[in-house]
Parts: sequence; C-alpha cells; structure tokens
Amino acid sequence: MSFILRIVRVGVPAALVVGLTGWGLERARFGPSDESALSRVEAELRDRLDTDAATLGTIAMRIAGEPETVRTTSRDQAAVKRLFDIVAAAMPADEPGRTGITVYDAIGEPIAWAGRVSDLLKERVQGPATLLIAPGTLGPHLIRIDPVSSEGVRRAVVVVERTLGTVQGAPGLSDTFALPTSLAPVTLRARASVAPAPPRAFTFVVAARDGGFVLEAEVPPAALAAARAHWRQVTRAAMLGVVAGTLLLCTGPIIDRRRQTREVSRFLATTALLIVVLVGVRVMLYFALTPIAPTSAPTPFDLLLTTLTMATVVWLVLDLTERRRFARPRPRMLASTAGAATAVAAGYFAAGLANLWLLWGYERVLRRVVADTNLDLLHFSLHPVSASRLAVEFALVLLHAAVIWGAAAIIRVPAAAWRAPRVPSGRLSRSARCGWRSSSRARRQARSLAWAGGCAASRNPRASRSSSWRSLRRRSPCIRRCWPTPRRPKSGSWRRSSDRRRRTCVRICSGG
Repeated sequence: MSFILRIVRVGVPAALVVGLTGWGLERARFGPSDESALSRVEAELRDRLDTDAATLGTIAMRIAGEPETVRTTSRDQAAVKRLFDIVAAAMPADEPGRTGITVYDAIGEPIAWAGRVSDLLKERVQGPATLLIAPGTLGPHLIRIDPVSSEGVRRAVVVVERTLGTVQGAPGLSDTFALPTSLAPVTLRARASVAPAPPRAFTFVVAARDGGFVLEAEVPPAALAAARAHWRQVTRAAMLGVVAGTLLLCTGPIIDRRRQTREVSRFLATTALLIVVLVGVRVMLYFALTPIAPTSAPTPFDLLLTTLTMATVVWLVLDLTERRRFARPRPRMLASTAGAATAVAAGYFAAGLANLWLLWGYERVLRRVVADTNLDLLHFSLHPVSASRLAVEFALVLLHAAVIWGAAAIIRVPAAAWRAPRVPSGRLSRSARCGWRSSSRARRQARSLAWAGGCAASRNPRASRSSSWRSLRRRSPCIRRCWPTPRRPKSGSWRRSSDRRRRTCVRICSGG
C-alpha cells in the first residue's frame, strides 16, 4: 500500500503541473480576454501579408535582374525558352500550388509564365509598380507588379501573384474570402479606399504599407470561443492521460497483493479493485483521446484499448471462477436426489443460453466493426505498414480471446456454485467393496504370518523358511489362488528363484 501511495503522490502533482502549464499557455496564446485574442489575430495577419509581399518582391527582383528578361522578345524562340526555364526555376518549392509568375513585354503581352497565374488588364500591367489584391475564381490573389526598365525605357513587366485563401460560397469573382490563422479563421473583404468605416466589434482593418490595398477583417466571436474550448479540452485530456497513467502504474502493486493474499474476502476485494481501476483507466483514456480524434466516430486505437481492457477483465473473471472451485471452503455438495440433478441441469442449460446470447451479440458487434471500417480485414499484409490497420487487426484478435474466455467462464460458473455427486453403478460399487475387503484381509494375514515366520526364523533359520511359506499359502486364499505351485525343474536354480518369489510375495502382502 505504501508503494501505491508513492505513485499517487507523484502522479497527482504531475497532473496538476500539466493543468497549470496548459492554463499558462492558453493565457500566452489567447490572452486574458477576447480583445487581446483579436489583437493577436490582427498581428499575425499583418505579419503574414508582409511576409507574402516580401516573398513576391524577392522573386520579382530575381527575375528582373536576369538579362534575358530585358532582351527577350516574342519572336526569339530560343530566348523565350530560356526565359521559361528562368521563370520555372524561380518558383518556390514549398507552396507550388499558390504562386504564379508571368513576364510581359513592353506592350503588355505575356512572354513566359509558370505556376498558377491569372489574366490582368493591360492598364494594370502597363501601370506603375504596385501591390494589390484582385479577386479570382479560386480565391483572391495578392499581386505584385514590377516594371523592368533599361536606359530609362520600360522593357518588360514581372508579375508575381499568390493565392491568399478560399472563397466563401460558390466559386467566382468574389472579394470576400476566408484566411486561417493559428487562433481562429478570419473573414477578409477588400475595400476600395482607406476611408474609415464605422467601428464594429471583432473587426479591424489591414492596409498595405504602400497603400495598394485595404482589407477589412472580421473574426467571429464563436470561433474564438471554440478555439479556447478546444485548447481547454486538450489540456484536460493531458491531465486525464497523466491520471490514467498513474492508475495504470498502481495496478502493479495491486496484482502483487492479490497474488500474496490467502483470505477469500481480501482476494475478492483486490480483484474487484483491480477491475475497477482498469475500467476507470479505459474511461479516462476515452475522454482523453476525444479532443484529438479526427472524427466523432470511434477510432481504431479506441477499439484496441477497449478490447484490451475487455480481455483483461474477462481473464480476471475466468481466473476467479477457476480459483473458487478449489478454494476453501469448498462449494457445497448436492444430495443425490432428482431435485439436485434437475438444478444442475437447469444451471448448465442457463449457462448454455448465456453463451448462445454472447456469441449472437458478438456476431452482431463483429459485423458492425467490419462494416464501419474502410480497411481490408480479410487479407492481412504488412506492406504497406498502416498503424490503423494493425490496431484493428490486434483489436479483433483480443476481441476473439475475450469472447472465448468469457464463454469458458460462463460454463464454469455452475461448477463453482455447487458440486454434484458422482453416483457409480451398483455392480462396480459391489466389486470395489469386495476387492477392498479381500485385500484388507490378505494384508492382515500376511503381516501376522510374516511376524510369526520372523520369530521362528530367529530360533531355527533352515526350517522356518519352508514352514512359514506353507503356512502362508494354506492360510491365505488370495495368495493360493494367485500363486499356484509350479513344477519343480531339474535344474538347481529352482530353490533360489522360488525363494526370491516367496520373499517378494511376502513383502507385497505385508506392505513392506
């Protein structure tokens, strides 16, 4: 018990430390109020837009610094091919589906391009360098336009663009889009000017540094509340995980105490405590894994933990049932009556019905498990290795074992409740009694004769051997029937062999 207290003294403070750490991280991440969380979302959004604008500017300057960008015309096919290679090499490798690059000539005609690009009006292409947001079919684009000049003459225009987010509603040319952040999703809307808008709750304005665009951002209060709730659920799940681990470590001393105890009441109490702890650990792990589960449906790892707990509990019940059959006091012996036989038959019939119900329910559960999963459970293969598939396969094996052990435990319950008498047949009983009486009588006679022969041998060794053997054969009918008088052979070894046989028979009959 002291070892369990030590484990609890370590586990409970560890769970409290995890809870306090989660609370501190929540304060640092969201702030003490929704207004502080909104300011963090605004800062993150500004940093993201500034980073995207700086990345687009770096790409545009790299392409503008290439000599082929200035000298290439649409008629020079070799130069155009080299320009395509330059533009493709300038594409960022981290997000290839969001960025697009287009190189225009002096009159606004595209020469080379790469990635996801959009069509721009010639007025915008031939205009000054700017950073703007234009709507697109797949979402708004952050576009940077950089003219390339040589000797004071515009030679080309480099346009670099990047998709900001997904359009809300049906795809189309919409100026409203959603942008995810680390705290909550933000709804953005492009505005035509920097004119101040009427203040509203949970809204702010993000403007470009050069005045190229203005975005009005809105964060739903429900999204912030959901984000806070999810963080608290994760913190609570971590605390429950630590508590479940502590209880799981406590099962070791409980198992040792269960193995060492000799009293029936303590053994039953320890077994019940062990089952309660295991079930409590499973319940805690279920609530701990709920916030991080991808869906609301049970995951393969939930099924594995459930079947593991089920197999352990069933094994404990089966072990308890088997121990009850041999524990003191023994189960009461039923009388050899028709009522007792009927009770035994009814008990085993009820056990058979319970097993039938168990197997029927197991068939339904197994069908539901196989129907709800999209994994191939009939063809087991390690290639490719899938953690979900292995979890489901091992869970099914443990489920089979739990059902088989449960059926065995149900069958053994009537034998653990009472003992039925074993009634032998009448002929066998009479033969057994006669045999026992004959053997007892022969043993008593052999012992008395052996004692008498020993006394005579002490007085006359030569005469006592033959006289004691003749007296033993004459007075013991069992030995006379089992040991007929053999014919005396002509060889001289008969006396020695007969003496050995006599001594062996006397020793057997006398119990020595």
